[in-house]
Amino acid sequence: MRIVVAFIGLVFTVLVNAKEQTPNKFLVSCFRDYVAAFSSGKSGKKTAEVVRLRCLSKKLNEQWQSLVSVDNLDADAFLLAQDFQDSWKTEQKVKNLNPTRLTADVVLGKGSEEHCIHINYETSASGPKISKIQDCSAR
Repeated sequence: MRIVVAFIGLVFTVLVNAKEQTPNKFLVSCFRDYVAAFSSGKSGKKTAEVVRLRCLSKKLNEQWQSLVSVDNLDADAFLLAQDFQDSWKTEQKVKNLNPTRLTADVVLGKGSEEHCIHINYETSASGPKISKIQDCSAR
Protein backbone atom coordinates (compact mmCIF):
# COMPACT_ATOMS: atom_id res chain seq x y z
CA MET A 1 0.00 0.00 0.00
CA ARG A 2 2.82 2.41 0.86
CA ILE A 3 4.46 1.76 -2.50
CA VAL A 4 1.23 2.61 -4.34
CA VAL A 5 0.80 5.84 -2.37
CA ALA A 6 4.43 6.81 -2.98
CA PHE A 7 4.06 6.02 -6.68
CA ILE A 8 0.90 8.16 -6.96
CA GLY A 9 2.66 10.97 -5.09
CA LEU A 10 5.63 10.80 -7.48
CA VAL A 11 3.36 10.93 -10.55
CA PHE A 12 1.36 13.88 -9.14
CA THR A 13 4.53 15.80 -8.25
CA VAL A 14 5.92 15.20 -11.72
CA LEU A 15 2.77 16.45 -13.43
CA VAL A 16 2.50 19.58 -11.29
CA ASN A 17 6.15 20.55 -11.58
CA ALA A 18 6.87 19.57 -15.21
CA LYS A 19 6.32 23.02 -16.70
CA GLU A 20 8.08 24.88 -13.88
CA GLN A 21 11.40 23.06 -14.03
CA THR A 22 14.58 24.55 -15.37
CA PRO A 23 16.78 22.17 -17.39
CA ASN A 24 19.13 21.88 -14.39
CA LYS A 25 16.39 20.89 -11.92
CA PHE A 26 14.74 18.68 -14.52
CA LEU A 27 17.92 16.68 -15.24
CA VAL A 28 18.77 16.26 -11.56
CA SER A 29 15.25 15.04 -10.77
CA CYS A 30 15.24 12.62 -13.73
CA PHE A 31 18.50 10.99 -12.74
CA ARG A 32 17.75 11.05 -9.00
CA ASP A 33 14.40 9.34 -9.55
CA TYR A 34 15.77 6.86 -12.10
CA VAL A 35 18.70 5.84 -9.86
CA ALA A 36 16.29 5.35 -6.96
CA ALA A 37 14.06 3.12 -9.10
CA PHE A 38 16.99 1.28 -10.72
CA SER A 39 18.55 0.54 -7.33
CA SER A 40 15.28 -1.01 -6.13
CA GLY A 41 15.65 -3.90 -8.56
CA LYS A 42 12.48 -5.54 -9.85
CA SER A 43 10.28 -3.61 -7.43
CA GLY A 44 11.40 -0.33 -9.04
CA LYS A 45 10.90 -1.43 -12.63
CA LYS A 46 7.49 0.26 -13.05
CA THR A 47 8.74 3.47 -11.42
CA ALA A 48 11.78 3.47 -13.73
CA GLU A 49 9.42 3.21 -16.69
CA VAL A 50 7.39 6.19 -15.44
CA VAL A 51 10.59 8.22 -15.00
CA ARG A 52 11.75 7.23 -18.49
CA LEU A 53 8.42 8.26 -20.04
CA ARG A 54 8.49 11.57 -18.14
CA CYS A 55 12.10 12.44 -18.89
CA LEU A 56 12.82 11.22 -22.41
CA SER A 57 11.59 12.85 -25.59
CA LYS A 58 8.87 11.14 -27.57
CA LYS A 59 11.39 10.10 -30.23
CA LEU A 60 13.87 8.67 -27.71
CA ASN A 61 11.06 6.78 -25.96
CA GLU A 62 10.05 5.31 -29.32
CA GLN A 63 13.65 4.20 -29.89
CA TRP A 64 13.97 2.75 -26.37
CA GLN A 65 13.36 -0.89 -27.27
CA SER A 66 16.03 -0.83 -29.96
CA LEU A 67 18.46 0.80 -27.51
CA VAL A 68 17.96 -1.82 -24.82
CA SER A 69 17.97 -4.79 -27.18
CA VAL A 70 21.32 -4.07 -28.86
CA ASP A 71 23.54 -7.17 -28.79
CA ASN A 72 26.14 -7.17 -26.03
CA LEU A 73 24.55 -4.22 -24.26
CA ASP A 74 25.08 -5.09 -20.62
CA ALA A 75 24.66 -1.50 -19.47
CA ASP A 76 21.44 0.24 -18.55
CA ALA A 77 20.60 2.54 -21.49
CA PHE A 78 19.57 5.44 -19.21
CA LEU A 79 22.55 5.31 -16.83
CA LEU A 80 25.05 3.85 -19.31
CA ALA A 81 26.33 1.57 -16.56
CA GLN A 82 25.94 -2.07 -15.55
CA ASP A 83 25.68 -1.29 -11.86
CA PHE A 84 25.16 1.78 -9.78
CA GLN A 85 27.26 3.19 -6.98
CA ASP A 86 25.68 4.08 -3.62
CA SER A 87 26.72 7.73 -3.94
CA TRP A 88 24.65 8.04 -7.14
CA LYS A 89 21.49 7.95 -4.99
CA THR A 90 22.39 11.20 -3.24
CA GLU A 91 24.82 12.98 -5.54
CA GLN A 92 23.61 14.32 -8.89
CA LYS A 93 24.86 17.54 -10.40
CA VAL A 94 24.66 19.24 -13.75
CA LYS A 95 27.81 20.67 -15.31
CA ASN A 96 28.49 22.41 -18.61
CA LEU A 97 24.84 23.34 -19.13
CA ASN A 98 24.61 25.03 -22.52
CA PRO A 99 21.12 26.48 -23.12
CA THR A 100 22.08 27.51 -26.66
CA ARG A 101 23.17 24.05 -27.78
CA LEU A 102 20.70 22.33 -25.39
CA THR A 103 23.39 20.10 -23.88
CA ALA A 104 24.61 19.31 -20.38
CA ASP A 105 26.71 16.83 -18.45
CA VAL A 106 25.05 15.02 -15.56
CA VAL A 107 27.51 13.78 -12.98
CA LEU A 108 26.33 11.02 -10.68
CA GLY A 109 28.20 10.22 -7.48
CA LYS A 110 31.29 11.72 -5.94
CA GLY A 111 35.00 11.03 -5.82
CA SER A 112 36.07 7.75 -7.35
CA GLU A 113 32.41 6.80 -7.91
CA GLU A 114 31.70 9.73 -10.27
CA HIS A 115 30.01 8.81 -13.54
CA CYS A 116 29.45 11.45 -16.24
CA ILE A 117 26.61 11.28 -18.76
CA HIS A 118 26.36 13.77 -21.63
CA ILE A 119 22.80 14.84 -22.40
CA ASN A 120 21.14 16.56 -25.32
CA TYR A 121 17.72 17.90 -24.46
CA GLU A 122 14.88 19.70 -26.12
CA THR A 123 12.36 22.16 -24.79
CA SER A 124 8.64 22.10 -25.31
CA ALA A 125 5.47 23.51 -23.81
CA SER A 126 5.47 20.62 -21.34
CA GLY A 127 9.05 21.34 -20.24
CA PRO A 128 12.47 19.92 -21.08
CA LYS A 129 12.93 16.36 -22.38
CA ILE A 130 16.11 14.32 -22.86
CA SER A 131 16.70 13.62 -26.56
CA LYS A 132 20.11 11.89 -26.46
CA ILE A 133 22.17 10.11 -23.80
CA GLN A 134 25.85 9.27 -24.19
CA ASP A 135 28.91 8.76 -22.03
CA CYS A 136 30.89 11.96 -21.52
CA SER A 137 34.05 10.28 -22.77
CA ALA A 138 32.36 9.33 -26.07
CA ARG A 139 31.88 12.88 -27.35
